[in-house]
Amino acid sequence: MILAAMKKKGYTVYPVHPTANIIDNSITYNSLDQIPQKPEGAIIVLPPHNAERAANEVIAAGIKNIWFQQGSESEKAVRYAVLNGENVISGQCVWMFLKHAGFPHNVHRWVWSLSASG
Repeated sequence: MILAAMKKKGYTVYPVHPTANIIDNSITYNSLDQIPQKPEGAIIVLPPHNAERAANEVIAAGIKNIWFQQGSESEKAVRYAVLNGENVISGQCVWMFLKHAGFPHNVHRWVWSLSASG
């Protein structure tokens, strides 16, 4: 769902999955080295026990920005990424930051903005 929403908002996205060929009507790459151009960042949407392996692959590909979708991060993966010089976002929902994401994400963003400004 994040993939489709980002495409709809005009982002260029390259879904990566080791076995899938298509996700949300998008051609899927089996590894980061198959992507036609190096992306600016990677959004990791995986079970937390796979997050460190994914972060390692992102770092090895030379991608400097990692967003661990809320619930996908592990403390070890985040620490590993930071120690390797990555710009990391974790514990935040991608949906909250997509413009015009709609309900309930806009309410979540509003509540977050209140707590962030206080």
